[in-house]
Amino acid sequence: MKDYILKDCNDLFTYYEVINQMEAKCILDVGMFLKRVGSLTRNTVGECLPENAFLFGVDFAPEKKFPVWKHIYNRIQKISDFLEEPSDMIYEIGVFLGMKGLLQENVLKELINKVRDSVEYVLIDDTVEEWVAMGNYEGKVSFVVEGKNYYLLDLKGTKHEYKNICYDA
Repeated sequence: MKDYILKDCNDLFTYYEVINQMEAKCILDVGMFLKRVGSLTRNTVGECLPENAFLFGVDFAPEKKFPVWKHIYNRIQKISDFLEEPSDMIYEIGVFLGMKGLLQENVLKELINKVRDSVEYVLIDDTVEEWVAMGNYEGKVSFVVEGKNYYLLDLKGTKHEYKNICYDA
């Protein structure tokens, strides 16, 4: 799988900073960011995710196994299963970093549609054109970290009836 491993320190900083500033407790980690950076815990380079945060990982490389990831993530699902299974669950934030060139275009579009329907906000970087082309978002905040562009799309207003996986019984 091309460019599976992430090496950009700005991505790592942005991942933690946005999640922690939003005080997100329910996170959809598309591509399993912490796995892709080689993290062995929820704490990396002095940053950490709250222990009580629910972290759902969509795994692009289930053949790459290491038992510690089952302790980092509350739930892990292969991308094929994530795309096929219907869900009415909504996560506070989805992380969608470093996806450009990682997936075939048709799979990327299908994944964007599924994530768009599953999160209130999504943190993106290199796939902004694909997300904007799909439309159906309320607002976009853009910011730059050491020359790299990141975007936080507000998808909250596009939801109707839903169940938040972390807070609803």
